[in-house]
Amino acid sequence: MKVLLQEVRKSRGFSQNDLARMIRMSPQNIQKIEQGDAKSLTFVTLGRLCKALSCQPGDLLVYEDDPDRSDEYEGMTPSKEFTVNRDAVEGRPSQQRRQSRSSIAIVLDLPESA
Repeated sequence: MKVLLQEVRKSRGFSQNDLARMIRMSPQNIQKIEQGDAKSLTFVTLGRLCKALSCQPGDLLVYEDDPDRSDEYEGMTPSKEFTVNRDAVEGRPSQQRRQSRSSIAIVLDLPESA
């Protein structure tokens, strides 16, 4: 995964400190995301970044094959199968009372490295 946050942030004229204040995050975490050193990125954080930078998630993240990390995807094969919480996508309250957060589950089966 390639993170384009730095390019988008700079194109909007914001410093790391500006963006960090806007989305209530430390500048160090912004730096980790930009350098690809963040271990994870929540949908909440991604949403805050998109709102602050007036962009879409696809403007910030691009899939690129990384030969150095191919072992992480070993044994996976391509698949188009996915499931979506329809209520969440259509903006309706979830029917499950015990779980207030909506979820999207995507099955990614990537090809084995040659």
